[in-house]
Amino acid sequence: AARDSLRLIRGIGREDGRVCSATESRPPVLGIAGCTSNGATRLVAQMASPFKIPVVSGSAKLGHDEQRLYPNYFRMSIGVTSEADGIARILVFFSVWRFAVIFFTPGYESQILADRILDRVKEKGSTLRLLRQMLPPRSTFLSQSYDKLVVNGMVQSMLAWRPQPRIFVFMLTPLASFFPMAATMWRHGLVTEKTQYFLHRELCKPDFSSSLDSDLPQDLIENVTGWGTAEWKKASSYFKGAICLRESTRGNRYEEFWTPFWTQLSVERIRNAGFVPTEYRVSPEYFKDMSIYSEKIFNDARVDAALSLVMAISKLLSAGIEPKDVHGDLLIEAIRLNRFEGLTGPVSFDHTGSRRGMLHIYNFQVSGSAGVTEVVKVGYYDATKDDNDDSGFTIQRERLIFADGTNSPPSDRPSVCSPGTEFTMASGTDDCKLCEAGREG
Repeated sequence: AARDSLRLIRGIGREDGRVCSATESRPPVLGIAGCTSNGATRLVAQMASPFKIPVVSGSAKLGHDEQRLYPNYFRMSIGVTSEADGIARILVFFSVWRFAVIFFTPGYESQILADRILDRVKEKGSTLRLLRQMLPPRSTFLSQSYDKLVVNGMVQSMLAWRPQPRIFVFMLTPLASFFPMAATMWRHGLVTEKTQYFLHRELCKPDFSSSLDSDLPQDLIENVTGWGTAEWKKASSYFKGAICLRESTRGNRYEEFWTPFWTQLSVERIRNAGFVPTEYRVSPEYFKDMSIYSEKIFNDARVDAALSLVMAISKLLSAGIEPKDVHGDLLIEAIRLNRFEGLTGPVSFDHTGSRRGMLHIYNFQVSGSAGVTEVVKVGYYDATKDDNDDSGFTIQRERLIFADGTNSPPSDRPSVCSPGTEFTMASGTDDCKLCEAGREG
């Protein structure tokens, strides 16, 4: 990757500054649509950064602490801030001002999600009360020496919160931390018809067991979580009514534009374009239908990565910028500020180069006597649009089904206890009980 990218970044030929070649002459590229490999793309972005050449990856990711090191690096995978903003928008929509966020130890993206949700909800209401529960390091949940007392102790501390929260936001990554926490909360009465859960997008599916590490022994899974794989297959039904957001894989442009374009291509047209080396095999079968193209799940994002460069260049040229000046900081900023409709839906980037895009809103609904869980789409959140643009957020409230079977969300706190009664300590979500006779207070 380093060797090949240097020829792109510096150009080749006998001119000053280029990689020396007596047989070829090619100027440096304006930008690079990177591959989907995290390591290779990060290396290319690092090498391109001093030369101010933008790199746009089809799906590679970048750690939060690394983002400032690569101001020229853009990622087509939708970033965590878009998910956090979407959850915050839903909380505000339902007037939820008191909720608990359960996140992972500092240094992981779950804390970034938790902090972002807090900041965005704070912008909308001054009466916010956020309760935070931080989990210990990842090794706690994957070690043979796992101690159930760790999670039990945390849940017991949550039970002592008064008044008891009803809304929980599970922003746990890696997912290994979700399982013991979720099972323990369920056993202690914190998962009922009176509670509402928001789940991380990696859990936005009807079968939680598919997120369990398949390499973990069954006895370890059961020891850590209290449930085996078979029980985890039905565990999503306990969280009926939960809400999650999941990114859109394809937008309207795919069927309207890309399918007819692709199926009208031919080997001759591709070869005549002049950019496919003769040793590359191009078969007419590629363009017969969309089946071969669709085998690679990141192809749509790769196309959008290239389009982000093309659209930014086109926008600068349309604004009267001379072609010789379309490069470097000017091009990087144009990519950052541009918004367009791609194959994967709307595309824009935040100040760190993370993708902002369309997220669909899903609701966990349980149907039938067998308790089959379905994840039903009930709305969308378009993170590329301004908060004041109502077209960027829609929830079909009539399609929502919360844990109690209605389309009205649970209250974000228990009702006020009447004189002579108090919140019970026995279960996290019981409302009130008679005060103990003779007890002070």
